[in-house]
Amino acid sequence: MGPTAITVFKKDIRTNNFVESYHASLLRLIKPHPRVWEFLNQLLFLENQSFVEFRQLKQNLKIRNGVPTRARTANTEAIKDFLVDYTQDLNSDRLLSFLRRAGHRVDGYIIQEIGLGSYPSVEV
Repeated sequence: MGPTAITVFKKDIRTNNFVESYHASLLRLIKPHPRVWEFLNQLLFLENQSFVEFRQLKQNLKIRNGVPTRARTANTEAIKDFLVDYTQDLNSDRLLSFLRRAGHRVDGYIIQEIGLGSYPSVEV
């Protein structure tokens, strides 16, 4: 290991601001001393968000859509609740009910991210 391993001379990226930014977002999401399952759920959420943003970047889409993290988190929690309802519902139309409820939560996100003025609705 020599000086070339630690120098920033003639490097495109000369700071670690992107790492500091990610660390700050971790601190905002994961509070100090979370329970193990809360910590794992928060890590899964971050992994999913990073995966989605990476795919958006590869497709030349906007990475940040202007929707606050709080709104995204509220949508995620609502869909989780719908999923719990789906697993406990005994009605024959439970899948259709789940899809309708969850689908309405993501309409705005899809339109904003994909840029469609509207997308076709399917009659069931």
